[in-house]
Amino acid sequence: MRARRRRRRARTDGTQACLVDQERAILAELSRAQRGELAGLLRQLTAPFDNIPG
Repeated sequence: MRARRRRRRARTDGTQACLVDQERAILAELSRAQRGELAGLLRQLTAPFDNIPG
């Protein structure tokens, strides 16, 4: 059981690393102004989730 858990964790870690690399590649193509605009839009999009109880 522990070996299976370790394999799942390793696979998850690898997937996360891949997603972070892809995110960095996407953001690298944006200008500083575009990244700032994107950050503001994402804050607006996710703001309602900050007020969910629990």
